[in-house]
Amino acid sequence: MANNLPSSFIVPSYRQKKIPPTLDRSMLASFNWTIQSEVLRLKSVFKFLSKPAKFTHDFQYIHNPQDACSRRKIDLIIAVASAPHHEESRHRTRKGLKGSYSFDKSNNSTVLFFLGVSNHPNKSRKFQTDINMEMRMFGDIVQESYIDVYRNLTLKTISILKWIDRFCPNAQFVLKSDDDTGIKPAVAVAALNRYRQQFGNFILGRWNPSTRVIRNSGARTYVSFDDYPYATFPPHVLGGAMGFPVTTAKLLYQAALRVRRIPMDDVYLSSMCARRVNVPVFMDADFDFIHRAW
Repeated sequence: MANNLPSSFIVPSYRQKKIPPTLDRSMLASFNWTIQSEVLRLKSVFKFLSKPAKFTHDFQYIHNPQDACSRRKIDLIIAVASAPHHEESRHRTRKGLKGSYSFDKSNNSTVLFFLGVSNHPNKSRKFQTDINMEMRMFGDIVQESYIDVYRNLTLKTISILKWIDRFCPNAQFVLKSDDDTGIKPAVAVAALNRYRQQFGNFILGRWNPSTRVIRNSGARTYVSFDDYPYATFPPHVLGGAMGFPVTTAKLLYQAALRVRRIPMDDVYLSSMCARRVNVPVFMDADFDFIHRAW
């Protein structure tokens, strides 16, 4: 019989709590309970992050525009998960909403594509040659040495968090998306700013309810009982488009060094890691997205 799902990670923000001008006993007891509960949550996060990292991310950079955030002021990083053979999708992205938003210097934004290396038996060398040329032309590719396959999507997501932590720690927000999803950056940024008025850390995205875990070892979404013992994944936001503050990216990166990995990067990031560092996750209609048919 499958174990019960982990408890909910959707929590109120301690920044919202204000002491009313007058308090009766019941209100005072409720307020004290809330404060004590949130102190315990913070202690739990501190205890978790005090543990040594168990799961490293030590891949080598093949391409790294490490000055992308130091050349000018950057408020928004549009981090696009791509793949070695998706050159055409990257070109379309540069010409589309994400690229045009970043091209407007007043938005203080940059678009970066994150990918690994191809293991195609016949075309991997050609793909890499094309990537090298593309990087010389645009300077917007972050490539690490992990094999770029579906089951390594979580490694790609962690590479985004790591790069931001190391090379763009002073930006405000991250808009993470795929190279085939359409979303309006200006609308997403407005939503991020709204939530930032109430929450220090959070994740926004399109909600996905609990889904059953695939145990068929031949499926690309297979997850073993050792990696995840529960029958269903908890609710999470879809990886096609999600947004969060850079401070949240730093927290999630530290969590990723301590949480056992599964192939589904959206579940891993917005549920498993977020819960361990007390990051609330919200569904927001401004993060609805569509998959482009290119």
